[in-house]
Amino acid sequence: MTTESLSARPNSRWHTTVARSLFAVGLVASAAIATELAATPLASAAADANMVPLVPARLLETRSGPDAATIDGLHLGVGKVAARTSYTLDVAGRGGVDPAATAVMLNVTAVFPEDLGFLTVYPCTPQQPQASHVNYFPGDVAPNSVLAKVSDQGTVCVYTLATTDIVIDVTGYVPVGGAPVPLEPARLVETRGGPDETTVDGQFQGVGRATPGSTVKFKVWDRGGVPTNTEAVYLNVTAVYPDAPGFLTVYPCSPTVPEVSNVNYFPGDVVPNAVLASVSNDGFVCIFSSAASDIIADVNAYLPPGGNRVSIEPARCADTRPDGKTFDGLFQADGVIPAGGTYAITIGGRCNIAPDASAAYLNVTAVFPEAPGFLTVWPCDEPKPDTSNVNYATGEVRPNSVLSKVSLDNQGQVCVFSLATTHIIVDANGYVPAPGLFGIADIASGHKQTCSLMTDGGVWCWGEHGYLGDGSHERRYEPRPAHVTDAVQLESGSEYVCARLANGTATCWGQNTTGQLGDGTDVGTDGNAFDVRYSPVAVAGLTYITDIAAWYRHTCAITDGGTNDGVWCWGDNAYKKLGDGTSDASLVPVQVVGLPADRTPVDVEVGRNHSCVLFDDGTVWCWGSGSALGDAGGPPGSGSAGRNPVQVHVIVDAVDITVGDSHSCVIRSDTTVWCWGSNNDGQLGNGEVGSSTVPVQAIGVSNAASVTAGLFTSCAVRADGSAMCWGSNGYGQLGDGSPATGGELVPVPVIGLEQDIVSMSTSGYTSCAALADTSAVCWGYSTYGLLGAGTPGHSATPVVVGSGDQTPD
Repeated sequence: MTTESLSARPNSRWHTTVARSLFAVGLVASAAIATELAATPLASAAADANMVPLVPARLLETRSGPDAATIDGLHLGVGKVAARTSYTLDVAGRGGVDPAATAVMLNVTAVFPEDLGFLTVYPCTPQQPQASHVNYFPGDVAPNSVLAKVSDQGTVCVYTLATTDIVIDVTGYVPVGGAPVPLEPARLVETRGGPDETTVDGQFQGVGRATPGSTVKFKVWDRGGVPTNTEAVYLNVTAVYPDAPGFLTVYPCSPTVPEVSNVNYFPGDVVPNAVLASVSNDGFVCIFSSAASDIIADVNAYLPPGGNRVSIEPARCADTRPDGKTFDGLFQADGVIPAGGTYAITIGGRCNIAPDASAAYLNVTAVFPEAPGFLTVWPCDEPKPDTSNVNYATGEVRPNSVLSKVSLDNQGQVCVFSLATTHIIVDANGYVPAPGLFGIADIASGHKQTCSLMTDGGVWCWGEHGYLGDGSHERRYEPRPAHVTDAVQLESGSEYVCARLANGTATCWGQNTTGQLGDGTDVGTDGNAFDVRYSPVAVAGLTYITDIAAWYRHTCAITDGGTNDGVWCWGDNAYKKLGDGTSDASLVPVQVVGLPADRTPVDVEVGRNHSCVLFDDGTVWCWGSGSALGDAGGPPGSGSAGRNPVQVHVIVDAVDITVGDSHSCVIRSDTTVWCWGSNNDGQLGNGEVGSSTVPVQAIGVSNAASVTAGLFTSCAVRADGSAMCWGSNGYGQLGDGSPATGGELVPVPVIGLEQDIVSMSTSGYTSCAALADTSAVCWGYSTYGLLGAGTPGHSATPVVVGSGDQTPD
């Protein structure tokens, strides 16, 4: 039998008697290894970064029909793939896959092939590799998980021996610099001895059929691209025509065979499954077979030494059968999932999986379904995707490996949907702790959302529903990508966000009640009651934008290079904070009047009811609410109506500026910090309370490099990468470890970040910092998930964005 004739079990082989005999040998979880998901959805991945799990998304659907769909309408209804041809599939930048991803985790299904054969997934190299991933018979619906290397063009190719429809869903990806390190598929074991039944290097081929209860031991180091010292390999392991019902167990050649299984088979079957297998200290992997069978093993990727690896003992998390038993007695004997029903299973904190796990490696099995159908596995806090993980026929026992995200709503659940009535078994093989998010260049915290500007121009957000720019109306406790790919600056207002783009334009999203998004409207997506734009909209009419600022319900920007250079504002205009000389709100940008014509604006900032701009000569001008303008007061009563631009008293050497709710701060040329405006909570940092209409010096801050102001809080980053904060501290937003205090009238150090901070942002009651290693931390208020750490809990000390409740080293 040649490689070209490998095929999957025909549906006629599946019947209740045989299925029950297979059931008797035990459907057990896969090999006991998983990897930590490290922190990088971007090209600046950490060296130990691992696979980034995704909510499943369909990338290829060759069939047509009213229910056929892909995530973006691409690669849909293209028709069956002809025998002995390859289909080229775009994967990069689709379904949440980073454009620079080096590999993708796919669920690949052959649907009703016209003859026996197989699918091979590979990175579109000129030569199709000697490997197979999905084996099928005529009329089969055969799935398998595949870790596929991505070509330089962002594609994978799928070769089919026989004409068939193909469905492909993506469940994760490997970022640049991450692991598993993808390889072109290579055959490492081939027990058969035919002329075409070979391995990549001639080793471990034709070694003969495994006898019942025997083990095939083979070397993986220095073969097929796997380097010496590799800790684990990603294999596709296939049982070929076994003599009896049974299973294969893949393990690192330990003295005893572990009581787990990876591939379950019937007599005469050809059954593959994906396995992430530990490697022995001398570079070998072993495969135990309970019945006589030929065995094939192809390598798709490897895990290098180092990084944070997690191994767990396999554990059964759910078994719905009447006599089902689980690891801890929960989620057992619950009865069949009815047709069209969903079964929610708690994973986090069970089955040897950490409570804060962000994803789990599972072996999911449909047991004796009453009709043909499929299972879909996904995190319960997300909408059900239009994908499948396990496809089954009537009366089957059909397993498949699944990498599934776990819900981050404090429930730690995965959901399993079944099209037909069936029992299910779910076994855990390992888990992925929540990663930190790397590749962060800057961070912007708002009152109900936080967003990060990534080094590749992307934007990731977390927090309250509707304000995240990802088109959804879901609250996010962990970072998710917004629909922005080319940002160079990011500003987060109270309930909206604006990004300046590389082409000199700007885009905004979130609340639009007063037209603060600048698109010419004051409405939201689909006319929702809160006037929220779920996806970014372009700011109307502005080009050559060099700076942008957002805060409460108005926005401002600087333009330089066009025919109308200057400062522009839009949105709410109470207290004349748009600076156009009126009190009329504007849905589109209007130019600020009364600013010096002989100076160049370099930085604009906005607060609740005032705006300020820093000029290239070090002077600062403000307009709006009179109490926050810093010009020593002005005429009696002028603050109630608002004022046109005035120069801030004394300041002629400012190098940086920030504006909070009703106060402002600057860094002067001698690196000291000076503030003015409201001071009920000590946000001016001068050791007193009580507002000041002129700048006063913040005590004890020197060598300041940047400054940021929030609702009633101010912070400064110093040149050595440390930070100090002062003002309100009701939720621990000062970062000094003392939450729920009355605040600090003088600056106090942010603890745990003595030399790491690149930039900071503080908002309502939350503070965040972008760090030198391109990660970020947040602290303070987190009811809306503002800390990005996977939970809603407040924290008086920094927690790593995207990594659960972890304090940085």
